[in-house]
Amino acid sequence: MSLLDYLPAIYQDPSDGEDSAKGSPFLSGFLLPFEWIMLSTQGGAAHESLQDEVAHIDRLFDPRITPEPFLNWLAGWVALALRSDLSESRQRQLLSNIAPLYRIRGTRRYLEEILKLYVDALVSVTDEDLPSIQVATHSTVGVDTYVGGGPSFVFQVKLAFSQKEDDFVTRQRRVAHDVIELERPAHTWCELRTIFPRLQLGVHSTVGVDTVLAS
Repeated sequence: MSLLDYLPAIYQDPSDGEDSAKGSPFLSGFLLPFEWIMLSTQGGAAHESLQDEVAHIDRLFDPRITPEPFLNWLAGWVALALRSDLSESRQRQLLSNIAPLYRIRGTRRYLEEILKLYVDALVSVTDEDLPSIQVATHSTVGVDTYVGGGPSFVFQVKLAFSQKEDDFVTRQRRVAHDVIELERPAHTWCELRTIFPRLQLGVHSTVGVDTVLAS
């Protein structure tokens, strides 16, 4: 492979009557050092040649395997700003899943799914109206009921954690709050709740949904 092959045909035509297949002798000689450096792995070069890198350029577009410096570049393709407080593995997971989620943006499911990509907790989003007071069922005002029913356009986000370490929970709540403020519809309001459920029959009994098994 020669760099002449990448140039327009006019530069490949001979200028002094030489065989047209050879192109301009001057230009061929001028490009020879660049070909040796860029298109060859001779001379003990430890890295791939430019030709090999171009042949495998598709690897840069896969967030699962792209080099870490390219993650922010890929994020710009999907209108996403990666948080510096997210681990590299979580950044890769977020980039791998964000584009399909854009099709349901603005829905309860979208907010629930994107929060799962951002935080280390079980996430549930409830957008139904909060019930009116009902003794022994919904009776804690401001927690599980509102007198006269809940206000309009309010939804709840519950984060269920398996550990109570203060710094960890505080960081996760901050991430969740920022994501909710960015992604919620403008006319809505959110109540963010933190719970630490343990197995309790009839109350918290579905592992991975409303309870967490932990030591």
